[in-house]
Amino acid sequence: MLWCCAGSGSARCRSDFERWYFESWHKYPLKKSAIQRNYYEVLQWAARNSAISLRGRSKLALDVGCAHGYAAGLLQRLGYEAYGCDLSSLYVRSYAKSVMENLLLCDAQNIPFRRNCFDLVVAFELIEHLPRKAEFLQSCYAALKPNGTLVMTTPLGMNVLDLNCLRVKLLTKLLLGTTNVEGHVKEFRSAGEIRRALESTGFHVIKVELWWFAPIPLRLLRRYVTVRVPTFVVPHFRCVAVKS
Repeated sequence: MLWCCAGSGSARCRSDFERWYFESWHKYPLKKSAIQRNYYEVLQWAARNSAISLRGRSKLALDVGCAHGYAAGLLQRLGYEAYGCDLSSLYVRSYAKSVMENLLLCDAQNIPFRRNCFDLVVAFELIEHLPRKAEFLQSCYAALKPNGTLVMTTPLGMNVLDLNCLRVKLLTKLLLGTTNVEGHVKEFRSAGEIRRALESTGFHVIKVELWWFAPIPLRLLRRYVTVRVPTFVVPHFRCVAVKS
């Protein structure tokens, strides 16, 4: 067993909201191939900028905040012995379970795997949901082997020209009475802020880059279009860092 005994951490969200969020709001079941292609492009970028290999034979990888299990399933297809963990029992026992088997219900801020275990840890669109970001990064650092790699994506915290974000906030305010249906606690506002958070944990930061992705007719081409952009376009960050 790779994981040790530990509690599941924070209280879980209501399963009815999670089901609505997964199936109706984001329609994730229709986007599996597009999402996996998007994650693969991030991993390709990370591989170009670090020593990680896209061929994971004899290597272990962990997807933290695995949700629908698409990233963990992709890592498995790339040859990694892949594991996924998430706080949501619905995601772990229903959605992700339909994709892969090696899943654990736990709090990302206290990952209960053995220390120095994984060659690669990925956390896609996760850290902005966590109130204790330092504990999350420390937990990832502990789970990685020496010279292991963390790959992470997260949105930039200034939604000025992001039309999709503005549309979502308007709709959710009208329909649900909140502009934060995504459950973001705090978003990073600069690459320097992310770099400092990683370095204070002990990571050697390889690269933090701004990028933008948006869906093009998913039913037609089943992919997102991605491009590097300047800060004012309000993109996401992608980060690759190595355990010192």
